[in-house]
Amino acid sequence: MEIIIESFERWFNGNQLITGDTTNIVLGIILVVLFIVLIVMLTLISIQTLFWTRIGWFFEDVWNWIKRRGFCQYRFQQKKNKSRQFL
Repeated sequence: MEIIIESFERWFNGNQLITGDTTNIVLGIILVVLFIVLIVMLTLISIQTLFWTRIGWFFEDVWNWIKRRGFCQYRFQQKKNKSRQFL
C-alpha cells in the first residue's frame, strides 16, 4: 500500500513517472473500484435476502423466549417485594 501511495505522490507532484509507478497507480485505481463494487454487491445481496430483517426477527424471537421463560419476571418480583416491605 505504501508503494501505491508513493507512486500517487510522485504523480501529483509532477515528477517523472517510471513504468513501475504507472503500474502501481493503475493497480491502486483498480483496487479502489473493486472495493466499491464489493460494497455495492454486499448491500444488494443483503437487501435481496432480507438479511437485516431476519436478524431483527432473531432478536425478537430471543426476547420473546426470555420473557416466556420468566428471566425478566424474577427482577420484577424482587422490585415488588422490596416495595411491599415499606408498606
